Amino acid sequence: MRPPAASQTDSTLSVDINGIQSWNSYSERREGMFRWLHTFEIGDYNTLEWIGFAGLIIIGIGCVILLLKRMLSLSVSMDIHRNDGLQNQKALPTGHEKILVMDDDNQTASNLKQILNNLGYEVVCMESGEKTVAYLSSNGADLVILDVMMEQGIDGIETYRRIRALRPIQRAIMLSGSAHPDQVKSLRLLGVESYLIKPVTLPLLAHAIRAELDRP
Repeated sequence: MRPPAASQTDSTLSVDINGIQSWNSYSERREGMFRWLHTFEIGDYNTLEWIGFAGLIIIGIGCVILLLKRMLSLSVSMDIHRNDGLQNQKALPTGHEKILVMDDDNQTASNLKQILNNLGYEVVCMESGEKTVAYLSSNGADLVILDVMMEQGIDGIETYRRIRALRPIQRAIMLSGSAHPDQVKSLRLLGVESYLIKPVTLPLLAHAIRAELDRP
C-alpha cells in the first residue's frame, strides 16, 4: 500500500524542524570552537575573563596616553601664545602719558592697567562714574578709557558729559559690548572719536590709544 501523501502542513513542519536542527548543530559547532576559552582557566578566572581584563587595561592605558599628549600639546600651545604675546607687545606703540581707566569689573581694570603699564603708560583705575568725575575735578589725565555700561551709578556717556563740563578738551576712548546707534550718536555729539567694541585685542587698543593721544 502506498503511503499517504504528505500534506502542506506536514511539509512545512518538516522544513521548520530541519531548520531548527541545522541551526542547533551550527551553534553546537561554534560553541565547541570556543569552548576551550571557557574551560581553560588561569587562577580564579577563565580565558575570556582575562581577555576582558586585558582589554580594559589597554583601553585605560590608551586614554592616559591621549590625555598626556593633549596636556603636553596644550602646554606647548600656551607657551607659544605667551611668547607671541610678549613679542607682539614689544612691537606695539608705547607712551608715557597718564591714562585713567573706568570699569566696574575690578579684574578687567586690573588686567588693563597691567597691559598699559607694560606699554609705558601711567594708569589710574576708577570703579564708578562718580569717582571718576570727582578724581578729575582735582587731577588731570591725558586720556580716559571709559566703559559705557556700568552696573551702578551713572554710565560712561553721562560720566564723559560731566567730565567735558570740567575739562572741555578731555580725550577719551569708550568701550562697549555693543555698537548701539543711540550710544554712538550721543558720543559723537560729545566729541568722542574712539569707540571700541569689547572684547578688544591688544594691538587695536594700543594703536587706538596712541592715535587718540597724537590727535591734533
